[in-house]
Amino acid sequence: MSSQHADGTDDRTVQQENELEALASIFGDDFQDLRCKDPWKVKRPPEVHLCLRPNGLSTGEECYVTVDLQVKCPPTYPDVPPELELKNVKGLSNENLQNLQSELTKLAAAQCGEVMIYELANHIQGFLSEHNKPPSSSFHEEMLKNQRRQQEKLAQEEQQRMDQRRKQEEEMEKQIMAEIQRREEEKREEKRRKEIAKQERLESMEQSVSTNTALLAKSPPSPGGAPPELIEARKAIGNRRRTTSNTRHRRDTVNEDNHRSQELLHFSSSTFGELVVHRGKSLGASERLRRSVYYGFEANSGDFAVIYEWSAALEQEDGQIHGAENEFNSLLRLDHPNLVHYTALSSTEKEDCLVVNLLVEHVAGTNLNQSLTSHGPVPLDKLSHYTAQLLSALDYLHSNSVVHKHLGASSVLVDSEGNVRLTDYSLSKRFADICKDDIFEQAHVRFSEDTAMPTKTWQEGGRVELGAVAAGSESGEGGEGVSSDCASQPAC
Repeated sequence: MSSQHADGTDDRTVQQENELEALASIFGDDFQDLRCKDPWKVKRPPEVHLCLRPNGLSTGEECYVTVDLQVKCPPTYPDVPPELELKNVKGLSNENLQNLQSELTKLAAAQCGEVMIYELANHIQGFLSEHNKPPSSSFHEEMLKNQRRQQEKLAQEEQQRMDQRRKQEEEMEKQIMAEIQRREEEKREEKRRKEIAKQERLESMEQSVSTNTALLAKSPPSPGGAPPELIEARKAIGNRRRTTSNTRHRRDTVNEDNHRSQELLHFSSSTFGELVVHRGKSLGASERLRRSVYYGFEANSGDFAVIYEWSAALEQEDGQIHGAENEFNSLLRLDHPNLVHYTALSSTEKEDCLVVNLLVEHVAGTNLNQSLTSHGPVPLDKLSHYTAQLLSALDYLHSNSVVHKHLGASSVLVDSEGNVRLTDYSLSKRFADICKDDIFEQAHVRFSEDTAMPTKTWQEGGRVELGAVAAGSESGEGGEGVSSDCASQPAC
């Protein structure tokens, strides 16, 4: 065992001495064996000093950087890296010196098991060649150089931030454009659906008109006058001419429909703000309610609406119109799923009359009177469903001190989902009374501007009208006659 250890030590000693001879021949005067300075000639591992300069200096080329390398080998060298120390450094900054020391440490660790002093010295000479640059002529120039480097670093960092910010903005712009495109697609799809729904409504109206025309052609004249269904059919098919009255100075809507079909109406609502509505074609006229009905299209939202129009004489109606406007403002707070909601009210003076326009919610469907004319009696289960929803709507109106005043089959709308929507409550009858031909008939009209709780008379009148509508629906006859019969009752 001791013999093997001695052989290993002798081998390392031979390697060490051979390396020293090679270094002495290569570096000449720049090589020094520090063991020669020992006062006692004791055998110990090599310790050498090398003066190193850049590699490949041509004739006349200045040497601006030098360094001395001192190497102290342990007994087990080259199996263990030697101790390295850099001395007499010239022309290298502290940062470069630290980088060189770090590179030497890594190289020594990688060369374990082989002699490495020459490799380390050669690496140092290559490093010196890379950094063989003349020093700054003054401290001020060195300071300026450091400042430039710092500014370049800051500019590079700022450029990186700008590039990153630009990428983020481009990504955000892409997201915004994608969102805009998605919303435009949704708007186009919504517009397409509305056009389809509008076309379906027009086709349904044309079919209804055809049915009414056939009814007029087949029905014989009655000595007691035409039934209500034929009267409504004549109104829908004919020119929708409104009766001219010298007292009320009514306008002839037949001659004006084409001229006014694209008229813009302006409404101001405390709830919905300023509204601009395109008035469309006429949907008919109600002689009982003394009004014309038009399609409407709200310009800002793109929603359909319905416009009720009344004409009143200027010299008679100012006070009553003002009272009706107050009543309308109180009706805006109503919100029930079985009520058609009022949206806005406007009144405009035109020549010899006052035109009142009431903007209401558009309900896709038909009224109960048209449904009875087209399809006959309502099945019992559906009639029960309609009656329950009508009772809910009337109870809600009565609980808010509001009476309908004109409950009939034409005031009951059935939407596309089969649910009932009650319209014409309170205001329609009031405007109809304002526009009566005979001014003395208006003395029988009763209005309630206070907010008292509904009386029993209101509720009884509503039940009478509702019973008549339900009975007419079950038998296939419209329940319109009841509103005129109870016109003298406060509840109607």
